[in-house]
Order: sequence, then structure tokens, then C-alpha cells
Amino acid sequence: MQIEAYLKFHARNYPSKPALVFKDSVITYEELDEQVDKHVEQLHAEHVTRGQVVCFRNTQDPTFLYTYFALHRMGAVALPLEKDLADEKMQQIGARYGGFTPPSDIADILFTTGTTGVSKGVMISHRALTHFVSVTARLWHLDEHSRISCHASFAFDASVEDLYPVLTVGGTLYLPDETTRHDLHVLRQYIEKHHITGGCYSPQFALLLTHDHPLAVDYLCVGGDTMTARPQTHGQGMVMGE
Repeated sequence: MQIEAYLKFHARNYPSKPALVFKDSVITYEELDEQVDKHVEQLHAEHVTRGQVVCFRNTQDPTFLYTYFALHRMGAVALPLEKDLADEKMQQIGARYGGFTPPSDIADILFTTGTTGVSKGVMISHRALTHFVSVTARLWHLDEHSRISCHASFAFDASVEDLYPVLTVGGTLYLPDETTRHDLHVLRQYIEKHHITGGCYSPQFALLLTHDHPLAVDYLCVGGDTMTARPQTHGQGMVMGE
């Protein structure tokens, strides 16, 4: 079952349950599902077709998720790009994939960071995405009470672990704004205020975030760099390095 089917299930069975929190806005599962359907209609009006690769910029807000889920729901392929990507580069990528027909089960094309060479677009199938999301939800024991905060850029592959598993189990996804994401003190206050139960961070950021006091979370997932020490968590909080 694709991720979007879980959204429809929760919208039908738990319509008033909070799905997304962004700034002062709380978006229920019913509202999320309705927004996804509206974006499907908009994409159809723009003549987007099944199997088409669609490039779009990361907005780091709920609009990104509306577009992402809508592309999946209509059978198109999502190719998210960083919001500050140069227009020329955006046009080059659009031209490269504009006439490309991917295999039928492809959900996303995600670009690597290019830390070991040229950044490359990697095709992710719906089957692989759904399996990864399901395994992650089980690994972190996510459920309808989980409150996950996504710190990574939504166009970065590390965000997948935060964005989607919690929505398949009926939990709540918190989307900190740019100021919160880049200020350690403000982010820690945000985590504590909203009783965030988990999330993914780079090792050094996690260490700085927990330097003065341990965080009361169920888990911290750290990866992407060498872990020189263990970030501190309260109680049964787990720390896993990728």
C-alpha cells in the first residue's frame, strides 16, 4: 500500500486528528487529504500526466507535502529540488528529465549531495519507499501518539525518515520554520514545548542540541558524518547512528 493510501485511511477514520503542525497552523488528516486532492486537480489543469517527472522546489512547509503526495496520487514522479537552487540549474534538470520515461513503479527521483563527486539523481520505487517507511515506523515504535519533527531539508533524502513514517501510523508531523531550524536554542525550546518524541539530525548538530541538558525524546537518529560522542537523552531515549 502506498503512503497516500494511509493518508486516505486516516482522513476517513480519524478526520480531526492533527497530521501536520506548522507555525500556528494545525492541519488535520481530513484537511491534509483534501489539500492533496486539490493539488491533484491543479496538476491535471497544468497537463501533468501519469508517469511524468515533475521538478519542484522545496518550500519547507506543508505546500511541499501537498505537491509531493498529489504527484504520487496521480501517478507522476516527484523530483524535489532545493529552494535556493539556481534557476539555470533548475532548467537544466527539468530539460534532462522532461522527456524521460521512468519505470512504472518509480515514486521519486532524489538527488545525492554530491559529497563524493557529481550529484546524481537516484530513482526510488514506490515499493522501496513504502518498505523503508514501514520498517522505520516499526524500528522507532511509532504510533498515533508520536510527534516527529523534521529538521532536514525536505529535498534531502534524510528527510524521508522523518516526514512519512509518522503519517502512516496516524501520528503528528511537526515542521519547524527556518528560524527554528537554524537556531539551536530555539529548536530545543520547540522540541520541549511540543513534546517531540523523535527525529533525525547530523551527529554534530545532535551533540550541540543536547550539550547542556539531555533531551526527553523516545529516539534520536543521527547520521551523515562521524559520531564522536553520544548525544544525551532522558530515560529510555534511544540514539542510533546510521
